Amino acid sequence: MRTSTRSIGLMLGCLALPLAAVAATKPTSAPTSASATASGDPVARGEYLSKAAHCNACHSREGGPAYSGNVPLNSPFGVLYAPNITQDPTTGIGNWTEKEFEGSLRRGVGKDGQYLYPAMPYIEFTKISDDDIHALWAYFRTIKPVREETKKNEMKFPFNVRVGIAGWQAMYFKQGRYANDPSQSAQWNRGAYLVQGLGHCEACHTPTNVAMAPKKGEALQGNVIDHWFAPDISGGQFSGIKDWSVEQLATYLKQGHNDKNEAAVGPMQQTIDLGTSQLSDADVTAISVYLKNQVTTTADREPKTKHPVTAIERASGKAIFADNCASCHGNDGKGVAGIAPSLVGAASVAGKEPETALRAVLQGFEPHGQWGVMPSFAQVFTPQEVSDVVNYVRTAWGNAGAGSSVTPSQVTRLARYSDLGGAKVESALVCPSAQATALDAMTLAQVKALADDTQPQAATDKLVRDYRSRHPKVGTTDIVTTISGAYCRDVMATSKGTLADRQKRYVAFTGTVAQAVSTTR
Repeated sequence: MRTSTRSIGLMLGCLALPLAAVAATKPTSAPTSASATASGDPVARGEYLSKAAHCNACHSREGGPAYSGNVPLNSPFGVLYAPNITQDPTTGIGNWTEKEFEGSLRRGVGKDGQYLYPAMPYIEFTKISDDDIHALWAYFRTIKPVREETKKNEMKFPFNVRVGIAGWQAMYFKQGRYANDPSQSAQWNRGAYLVQGLGHCEACHTPTNVAMAPKKGEALQGNVIDHWFAPDISGGQFSGIKDWSVEQLATYLKQGHNDKNEAAVGPMQQTIDLGTSQLSDADVTAISVYLKNQVTTTADREPKTKHPVTAIERASGKAIFADNCASCHGNDGKGVAGIAPSLVGAASVAGKEPETALRAVLQGFEPHGQWGVMPSFAQVFTPQEVSDVVNYVRTAWGNAGAGSSVTPSQVTRLARYSDLGGAKVESALVCPSAQATALDAMTLAQVKALADDTQPQAATDKLVRDYRSRHPKVGTTDIVTTISGAYCRDVMATSKGTLADRQKRYVAFTGTVAQAVSTTR
């Protein structure tokens, strides 16, 4: 599944840094790590820095040439299309100068003096050092030219009038390089430089005001962006990483999961895949050190509960969870390592806002990394049932996700932005891809023998044990994905009945397989 440019969209630039967090304007050399500067080749260094800045996420559309643009960037004010930044002289930046390149990154001004929409995160990129700007320029000069015109933006009036951006910049944009904090270590400063500048983490995670500018004093305290919730990763008491160690956070940024059994989804998954997973261990650790040791000047506020959940709705949510979710995530919500992530204390589940949890239920997720499929329930649950189960998960097991309880009308609205296309729901989001090399005739025969509506756990346990004996090198996640994928493709997809009925059968089968994998050896 591809999200809208890792969901930073227009808002990634419209979330300016809180003024209290903006560094001094005095130019200074950026803190560096040995790994990032080991090569004397500015092109190699620039390529590395482009990964830290996630340039590929916004400027390379799925299936298109690298950096040829036309990735749609969604916003409340319309759609922008990321420009072509290849070396094509007509449609790209092939005839730009280094100074013009620097101006777009650090001053929000294009080649011809045109003010840029803050979808280009110049609010954060203004902190990039001169040396790093030069290295990025050297790298982008090597990008193969692709002749491709950028689509016309689809912005509503008056947001389609660029001159208004000048006023916005005057109010919310302050230029200036990152300045080292002499009271902190070199490692902390390196992490701060990456978070505040190149990585532009605050662009997604900082709440915004009515002008889509960052709220002062609330850096990294969580924000809804492109119908996802970027959780609180500040140093405050409601931070979603408050109980994580530096090592656990670094592992998460490298692998998309850690030993807390939490998994990245949606935009954060893409950020890790294209960005932090490709950084050096030293830089990822520096980011983690900074995030775990931020200097906070204001205390964040406890979220106020909206739309209190009734006893009837909570009972309904608990029953829906037990029937449809507990087989993978467990009655205690802790999941199964390598199969289903934990829902207990997970920032994406129990954060101030419910968008990410809602999208997980509505659209599901394809298998990724060590994790199996999360089926879509959009065709199975009513809007009331979706709201009930999400409200239950967000408040069960000590979760404090009551900042904004879900209503059926919110479910209906969000469904319009979730990836719910009919054929895709039935194939990509429900049926995981089973590797042909991991299947055999005996497994397929056993799977088809379990095609009735009630799959006895004992029979599924035997299926898993037999499969393991024939495929001893296949990991636990691949076992669940392969067996459930075979069932989905060869049984459910050809069965009679509605999609919702067949999907319920598939969910039940996947649950019994996951349980068998976790309890049999």
